[in-house]
Amino acid sequence: MNKILILLFVITVLSCQTQQTEKFNLGFENQKEINNLSDGWFKWGNYDLTIDTLSHSGKKSGKITSDHLGNSFGSIVYKIPANYKGKSIRLEGYMKIQNVENGFAGLLLRIDGNNGPLEMDNMGSHNIQGTKDWQKYSITFDYSEKAKTIFVA
Repeated sequence: MNKILILLFVITVLSCQTQQTEKFNLGFENQKEINNLSDGWFKWGNYDLTIDTLSHSGKKSGKITSDHLGNSFGSIVYKIPANYKGKSIRLEGYMKIQNVENGFAGLLLRIDGNNGPLEMDNMGSHNIQGTKDWQKYSITFDYSEKAKTIFVA
């Protein structure tokens, strides 16, 4: 009986160690190469994207810089598998903006299914412009059962 309990204990410990909780680098903290974006983050658009040590919390933040005029955009994006259940989804984050003119600043949340985007909000309707110190912003919308991928920016 003791051998069976020990064996069950060893199997339980081993299975718990092999199950890892997925951890995402949403705070920009992990950055293997100093001249690149933080691990897991990638570029959408044509703005200059860097990692900065000026941050609301933590040690790093994403920095988006533009001198473009017209219909250009830039975003630092993170892709997450949509392995979640629920009725709604919310993205919250802090932004500090400086001299935003002829456009807007905003968070971005996009949910894709098998055939492309199901929902997207880039906060364009909020018309966030000018110069503002760190402020908390959020996006919330219905979460589809057809979701396959979540993009946050």
